[in-house]
Amino acid sequence: MNREISIIPDKQIVVLHSYGKITLADRIRNQQETIDFCREKGIRNVIIDTRGQISCSSTTALFDFAETIAKATHGFRLAYIRDCKDTVVQFIENVAANRGAITESFVSFEKAQKWLESLDSEYSQCIDSNKQ
Repeated sequence: MNREISIIPDKQIVVLHSYGKITLADRIRNQQETIDFCREKGIRNVIIDTRGQISCSSTTALFDFAETIAKATHGFRLAYIRDCKDTVVQFIENVAANRGAITESFVSFEKAQKWLESLDSEYSQCIDSNKQ
């Protein structure tokens, strides 16, 4: 598995791009290292680009991993980008969302970024209205 972590300049969005064969251990390591990186930088919006991943995990292992996402990423917003026929990432995202994670999956980087930015906009409007 190969991976890259970067930040979109002046957007406060971390991007994790992982591709190639990915095991459950890789997923767990990616999650922890990305969370640590985000905390260090003070960023809570994450795009996880999974296009080009080849999953090497059982459905049960993926379900167990997805269940941990809501707890591990509390306070973060996750936008998954997947290949249009990728059901593994959609499964992970659905399980995590059902457990309380703020997450959505997309097939377009631009749509994922706009979704995260819209959440920031809504949050800012909510804070402003509470000040009045």
